[in-house]
Amino acid sequence: MAVSLDEYGQQRVVFDSTGAIDDAEHFAYRVTGSWEDSETFRDFYQLDRDFISTSLSWFGDNGGHININYEYSKEKRSMDRGFITALGADGKRSIVEVDRSVNYGVDFSFNVVNSNLIEIDTITPIINRNWDIETKLFYNAEQADDVRSEVIAVLADGSLARRVQGNDDRQLNTFFARLQTRGEFNFTFPIQLVAGAEYHQQKEKWINFAGNNQIGGTATNPYSYTLINDSATATRDHRDVTNKSYGIFSQLDITPIEDVTVTLGLREEFYSAEFEKVVLNSGVTTSADTPKDSKFTKSAGVVWKIIPELSLYSSYADTFSAQNIYTGDQTTAVLPPQEGRQYEAGAKWSTLDDRLLLTAAYFDIKQNNNVETVNGEPELSGGIDTNGLEFSLAANPIKGWNIRAAVGLLQAEIVSETSTNGNRPTNVPKKTASLWTSYEFQGSDTLLKGFGISTGLSHVANRYGDTNNSFELGDYTLLDAGIWYYLPPIGGSSIRLDLGVKNITDEKYYTASGGTYRISVGAPRTFFSGIRVDF
Repeated sequence: MAVSLDEYGQQRVVFDSTGAIDDAEHFAYRVTGSWEDSETFRDFYQLDRDFISTSLSWFGDNGGHININYEYSKEKRSMDRGFITALGADGKRSIVEVDRSVNYGVDFSFNVVNSNLIEIDTITPIINRNWDIETKLFYNAEQADDVRSEVIAVLADGSLARRVQGNDDRQLNTFFARLQTRGEFNFTFPIQLVAGAEYHQQKEKWINFAGNNQIGGTATNPYSYTLINDSATATRDHRDVTNKSYGIFSQLDITPIEDVTVTLGLREEFYSAEFEKVVLNSGVTTSADTPKDSKFTKSAGVVWKIIPELSLYSSYADTFSAQNIYTGDQTTAVLPPQEGRQYEAGAKWSTLDDRLLLTAAYFDIKQNNNVETVNGEPELSGGIDTNGLEFSLAANPIKGWNIRAAVGLLQAEIVSETSTNGNRPTNVPKKTASLWTSYEFQGSDTLLKGFGISTGLSHVANRYGDTNNSFELGDYTLLDAGIWYYLPPIGGSSIRLDLGVKNITDEKYYTASGGTYRISVGAPRTFFSGIRVDF
């Protein structure tokens, strides 16, 4: 069990219990859960959440396995869209400079979500355990309601245009099923095969409403005007969306020579979608259906273990996303499916008795029909071409000392027949970097045994906040640190105490952009503490 607290009001409890049932050899259970009642550095923000997950597993003597998992969660959180941008006197757009706590929303905003999830996985051995049949059934039912305010525009005099909007009785039901067989055989050389079929269906229906535009408050002082909650008299419409897809697939892992593995994959995906909207006060109905269609995709890869410590790999994969009806806050768009391809090649080197792991990779990705959500509405941004390099290091020089480091270099551009052609995609930096190190004192002959210290930094380069590259989010570097101490064991239990601080330099930064009026704000310097008990 663990308890987490911070100076801005985070209060979270997490527990995890796992074990055999009455010392049975074939049955095991796991129960995890959390409770949270938290505030943050943002005004009007509150989060209440209850979560529990239970699973029961059976393990057969012949390799058979059944796992049944059920999850329930209930969450109520304030809706927070972050900061906004505005045009300056020079005609350039920039993020409005206000205190990090400023919220352009309202104190009556909320999003309540209740969900129930059940998942069943089975493995049934056949043919002397060399083959098995595997199944997965997944069902998740969500019910949600939300009310919030949105910034619609910043007027020339700096005044805000906002409105109250939201959704009533949103019901989202997701079903997924998979049946596959897995096994191995020899045909000149060893081959492993996985083949099967999948089915996915998502049905969503809800009542959407939007109030009247209200003018008041300013970009630098939104609290100077109190928004009226006119959701009770807002225009309402009922929306219903269904997305379906199913496919057959196969994958071969072939070992033509020792230390070389070749992977080949094929998939045929069939998909369709339906949408209907009914304006409740007039009965006017609009609908949009996408006829059933299919897409064939393929993948291939090779791994070569040159020596036990060094492996080289390369891969190719077609990418495809069947969903093509996108719903926003107020609009619904029928857009072509996202398609693309990806190449990757790299190396992994483990040395010094696995105390040092180095990886390097190059990738090249092309995507067509990329869809972004901008200020709550879906937009087709065109294609995106991306290529880059990634390097990582994981080291354990001496017992108790851990080092983790990573660097990413990224080139990306939009491919479009519009004015955004050649621009950098939203939220994509040219480089990222991170370094983290920790040390825990070892040995029973030292008073510091069980005491640990850690520190690390992460850097993200400048990013653009929209596809027009009309404003920047800037770069940032965060420095964090923490200490912990394991109290002397009591019986079979252990207790760990934690203290730490995030963003030591109190840097002001922005984590992401969802449009000109949805800029996510990074947290200020934050002191936190925690206690963990294992028994």
